[in-house]
Amino acid sequence: MYELLLISTIESFLMIPTGLAFIGIYANKKRIIISALINSLSILLVRYIYTKYSIPLGSHTLVLTLILELEMRFILKQNFLNSSIAILVGLFSMLWGENILFSLLTINSNNLHLVLPLHFIFFIVSHLLLIILFVVTCVLKRPIIKI
Repeated sequence: MYELLLISTIESFLMIPTGLAFIGIYANKKRIIISALINSLSILLVRYIYTKYSIPLGSHTLVLTLILELEMRFILKQNFLNSSIAILVGLFSMLWGENILFSLLTINSNNLHLVLPLHFIFFIVSHLLLIILFVVTCVLKRPIIKI
């Protein structure tokens, strides 16, 4: 459980500012950290509910996207268009790497947390696009699209 919280916090911290910086918006770091923590706790809660009630995963992405949309609207003070674009960019860059890596290696990512060091290695490899976009858009401050 703690490793999922750690991974989802890092994932959220990379995804939220990357999506915003992609379109040239640089949000307050404190608000990003708060939003990332709330998002990672939301991930834990939604996954727990889905597991407890034997709901197949899949629609959880939609539920988590709606929660993230609300976070970006109320915590980061973004309008619907900016938050939607930021979420789509963040999700695409995160899921793209995961889908490619896990389909190539035919690994079930739900059981990957059982081997913690391996989990972190796969996290870095599968999130390489997200990490590169984070460096380009947030660290180097080079937005891809200016809205």
